[in-house]
Amino acid sequence: MNTIKEILIKNLLETSLQYLGKLAVNIAESSASKCCFSGGLYESKFPKELLELEE
Repeated sequence: MNTIKEILIKNLLETSLQYLGKLAVNIAESSASKCCFSGGLYESKFPKELLELEE
């Protein structure tokens, strides 16, 4: 039973980290063009090199 729990927890952690990575990329891509602060949209200067990192 402990082995099954360990495998499930490892899979959950791996899946969660992959999801967080994809979410971070999506945030970075949207931040490259626009940024929202206090209800306003502003152009940002997000480094494009960071958007081109390999997965």
